[in-house]
Amino acid sequence: MAAADEDSDTPVIKGKTVAVIGGGNTAMDSVRTAKPKKDTKPSVPKPNEDSGLGI
Repeated sequence: MAAADEDSDTPVIKGKTVAVIGGGNTAMDSVRTAKPKKDTKPSVPKPNEDSGLGI
């Protein structure tokens, strides 16, 4: 993955807050994966009514 290279145009940013953009099972799996990591605070922003996610 080229993003893992610090010289990439879209590098992976390492921090303590993880925002999962999306919905459904994949988003929830991503949050569950990030949660046990030390000092991470995963969150899933609430979609608006027009998102089509049925919320």
